[in-house]
Amino acid sequence: MNEITLNSKNIILVPYDEKYFEQIFEWFAENQIKDLYFEAPINYNKMKFYEGFNKRIEEIYHTFLLVIDVNSSRPIGLIYSYNYEQESGIIYMNVFLQEKDYNENFEYSSIKLFCNYLFTYYPIRKIYFSTNDNEKVRTLSKIGFIIVGKLKEHTFNKGKYVDVFFLELNREGFYKE
Repeated sequence: MNEITLNSKNIILVPYDEKYFEQIFEWFAENQIKDLYFEAPINYNKMKFYEGFNKRIEEIYHTFLLVIDVNSSRPIGLIYSYNYEQESGIIYMNVFLQEKDYNENFEYSSIKLFCNYLFTYYPIRKIYFSTNDNEKVRTLSKIGFIIVGKLKEHTFNKGKYVDVFFLELNREGFYKE
């Protein structure tokens, strides 16, 4: 993984460091992070989570960064890419911001900064994102992502079945602004 730091006015994206493990485990244990794609749900003890998480950092994630609030200097989320297909020029990404610190500007800044990094330093044509969060779809649309698919009532979330949206951002659409 690359040792990078990306800055904007309100957030900083920094590489994962073990000093942040406790915070990530806390988010996972509180069931706030649902998208780290572990084999089993919350029945992890801390050591099993640590082992699985570090294995994914090494083997699955292309780039894994923490989102730091500039004002408080503390981690408020994470953003990562995975399934990089260099020959096809595509990559998948996701972002998580802690619920109590959620701010649409933080999410927008994090995603935009990260997409710019990916398009600048890799020969990527398209970035893919899937979500069941309508607010996130709106944020992604502001950056240039377009909905390319929708699975109706596909996943169970907060007591009901909800749609899952698949979005893509192509290089030309991102730099069109």
